[in-house]
Amino acid sequence: LQFQCQCPVLCVDTTATTAYVTDRCPECLKGSIDIGKSGDGRWGVSWIAVPCPVGSYKLYYKFEGSNDYYLKMQVVGHKIPINGVSFSWSTGSAVGVRSQDNYFIINPGKLITFKPLKVTITGVNGEVLNDFITFQSSVVNGQLILGTVQFAGSSALEEETVVADAEGVNSVLAAVLALLAVLILTGVVVAVVIIKRAKNVEKV
Repeated sequence: LQFQCQCPVLCVDTTATTAYVTDRCPECLKGSIDIGKSGDGRWGVSWIAVPCPVGSYKLYYKFEGSNDYYLKMQVVGHKIPINGVSFSWSTGSAVGVRSQDNYFIINPGKLITFKPLKVTITGVNGEVLNDFITFQSSVVNGQLILGTVQFAGSSALEEETVVADAEGVNSVLAAVLALLAVLILTGVVVAVVIIKRAKNVEKV
């Protein structure tokens, strides 16, 4: 996310900062953002999703706990937010269900073949990508697999007022810097822009 704090009470620096969102906050209210930092604090902010600065890089795919009958896959490095992912192979197809940690899961109850596995990815702007993943034997977990496609368009989500929870910080900027340190290590998923003034400060 790109954050620019404009509250003189909280900020020591109003320079815009860019970070990345990697997963969902299950305990947050709809539209809220949870910032990983020990302590307590809550700020009212506005945010809007914007394209990630991925440049010319293609998508990556990462499998976790997958086998020939169960698939859990994450799409990494996409330029815009993803609406959904579906899979098809020589003997079947299935629509992925998004998990809290931003993977897409299928459990079709029958053999999944990877020679090749077709992956269809739909962006929030309606753009559809098709890619193919091939393994020589069974699926490989825990590795980033380079794809061949990337979104061309951009997202235009409506601006939405949210509450960002940042714990144990003296300024909103410090909380965002802490978020950067955590999220950049875990991969790029969605870029979010904080574009309005932080307001309605409430200590909790």
